[in-house]
Amino acid sequence: MELWLANRVQNDAKRCLTLSASAMLASLIILTASWFVIVTIIYYPLYLMGLPEMAINFIALVGIVGIFYEARKREVPDVEAIIVTAPSGENVSFNVTGMKMSSDLGTDESESGSLPSRIFTAVFFSGAKILYFAVKTLKKRKRLQVVDISSCCRVLMFLAAAGKKKSFQEIADNVTKIDLETTMTQIADIDGVFFLGMEPAGVSLSERLSREVKIVIDQI
Repeated sequence: MELWLANRVQNDAKRCLTLSASAMLASLIILTASWFVIVTIIYYPLYLMGLPEMAINFIALVGIVGIFYEARKREVPDVEAIIVTAPSGENVSFNVTGMKMSSDLGTDESESGSLPSRIFTAVFFSGAKILYFAVKTLKKRKRLQVVDISSCCRVLMFLAAAGKKKSFQEIADNVTKIDLETTMTQIADIDGVFFLGMEPAGVSLSERLSREVKIVIDQI
């Protein structure tokens, strides 16, 4: 079981590196195109005003920085604080990423406004957003490289056997010999693991991952 998960996590880490490199290249292309668009729009009016070319390029650079700043503001934090009671009776607090909340559906601010403005926003900020995505993917790769395979296996086996979502408290009560805070943080990065915020908040496996785990268990 541990060998299977170690290989799976290693492959996920390799995919993260490939995906991040591709995203960075795409971001560079889009940001370069954005640079030329900004320069094209402002060049002739500012040139006719007597501004030197260096100043015009500087203004375009400020525009690119503004794109990054605005795109960063639009980034929605995906970190949720969870508190459970460990078997020892001690409260354990940890942060999880990628929590899916039913109230999140249909609340994306980028969906507001007219169709032309939404298209403009999506295209204009896509370069910065893709770059942020690339950085996040690199950070995920780094986290995957230090996953506690043994502890994550215990949780995956428990969830696969249950066949449904289990609350964080149920995991704390039934899965022993793990550092709950560390394991919950790490297992979120495994492809096919879903953190669900609908009460009671908990963890579920995709059908594919659950099937893979069951096959591996049957072969033990």
